[in-house]
Amino acid sequence: MIKKEKYSDRSKYKITREQAEYIMGENKKHLKLIEGNVYCGKCCDSVTIVNHIFYIDSFGDIILDGKCKKCGSHVVRCTETGENKEAYARAQEVINKQK
Repeated sequence: MIKKEKYSDRSKYKITREQAEYIMGENKKHLKLIEGNVYCGKCCDSVTIVNHIFYIDSFGDIILDGKCKKCGSHVVRCTETGENKEAYARAQEVINKQK
């Protein structure tokens, strides 16, 4: 039997845009694309996230938490950077500096 992970229990740490770019490495060029491609449940559309804060979670994933540019609703986008070994190692380095 496989034990399910409790994703709501993820620890997350606030990071800067520069730290997010460092974690993403060569993929940092995609950050603007990611910021412009966030799903808003109220608009039922892909929107741009504004006034957002970057977080890193214990899995090495970068989370953008902010507002929809169209309607102002709360939106979140999770990038699965933790799936990349190099990005995960950089994420753990950033997390360890914050502890």
